[in-house]
Amino acid sequence: MEKPATLAVVDDDDHVRDSLRALLVAHGFAVVDFPRALDFLKWDDQDKVGCLLLDVHMPDMSGLEMLALLRASHYRCPAILLTGGYDSTIAERAGGLTVTAVLEKPVSPAALLAAIDRALAS
Repeated sequence: MEKPATLAVVDDDDHVRDSLRALLVAHGFAVVDFPRALDFLKWDDQDKVGCLLLDVHMPDMSGLEMLALLRASHYRCPAILLTGGYDSTIAERAGGLTVTAVLEKPVSPAALLAAIDRALAS
């Protein structure tokens, strides 16, 4: 039996992280979560992640800034951006960072799961 992909959720909102974890675990995924981008960047097991779910707007370092750092170091894990305030500049800034999807919060479970499926298939 194939081991499920580990998904990493990086979001400063405890409620969002808890909700995403519950949804993803219920669908058979292993989940690790982090309240700050720096916490993920310091984590030693980044290579175990099959897909990143990143909040765009976080204090200290945004999800876009975090992803830019990861991409600059040749980290190619698929990424999905989550935002509570979508605007066209997010899509423009994410364009060069190889993002599977930009989803607006509150995200529908079906849309999120479909984006994860696309990310894991890439």
